[in-house]
Amino acid sequence: MKKIHTMLLSLLMATSVDAALLDAATLRRALLGKDPTELSIAIGYVAGAYDAGLNIVHCAPPFDPRSLVQMVLRAMEEEPDQMNQPGDYFIIVPLQKAFPCPSKTSI
Repeated sequence: MKKIHTMLLSLLMATSVDAALLDAATLRRALLGKDPTELSIAIGYVAGAYDAGLNIVHCAPPFDPRSLVQMVLRAMEEEPDQMNQPGDYFIIVPLQKAFPCPSKTSI
């Protein structure tokens, strides 16, 4: 029962996290940490940034959360000099590079 309460609390908290307040270093710590609440918030953040950019900034296929998290951590390893960026940098930029939306032509 306690696990369910923790998960529900995590989901509620994840919806209230301000994207501008979660920097890349904090996101990385949460994704690699052992705290289930922080991990849930971080996964919610990653999924939210994916959803926010879908068909606007990137046209990625559906991802399962584990694959998205692995992509984010890999991007962080590849660009350690960008860890001062907001957390969504490591979500949106790799998705945009790998899955650009087709350019729209005017008729």
